[in-house]
Amino acid sequence: MNMIISADWVNAYAALFAVIFAAYATYEARRLYKLEQQRDRDAEEEKKRAQASKISAWIGADIPPLNALDKSWKGVGVIIQNQSDTPIFDVVIELLNSEKQAALPINIDILPPGYYFCLAKHKGSYADFLTPEQAEHNKDAWEYAIPLSQYPAKLRPITMSRKRCIISISFTDSNNHRWQRDTLGKLTLLDS
Repeated sequence: MNMIISADWVNAYAALFAVIFAAYATYEARRLYKLEQQRDRDAEEEKKRAQASKISAWIGADIPPLNALDKSWKGVGVIIQNQSDTPIFDVVIELLNSEKQAALPINIDILPPGYYFCLAKHKGSYADFLTPEQAEHNKDAWEYAIPLSQYPAKLRPITMSRKRCIISISFTDSNNHRWQRDTLGKLTLLDS
């Protein structure tokens, strides 16, 4: 009789162990499934950001060498890079001039892959970006974007100015997603 009771207890312990093991296996399977779902979402997000992450812009200027007699800047503008394999659309670059005033934005309908330069038109001898009050209309503020290799002088990036800077560049990628890169380089999806 004691042998039968012991066998019942062994069966009960075995069944309890099987239930605990099944519960743990279910928990692990669920955890791994959620982990795989997150990896899939991350991969999809990375795929979505692939083109947008290859777009950037910065201020560039035709600055004479330090030993030049004429120290005035010959031209200032925005260098735009599209390192992706396809064009971007509806590009809007917002920036500040040397007086920390909002300059007229740059608007480009289509920007093919490559490096481009948008030269700022300026009034007077000082090269700077025009504000809306200074420009008669948008076409008076910026030259057309030209391939950087076609600009006749070597351009230097303006890296030490917190006044003259790009506030943001926004654009639509080839998958029709709208993006914005801020002054610190953070890339944000504007539509979801």
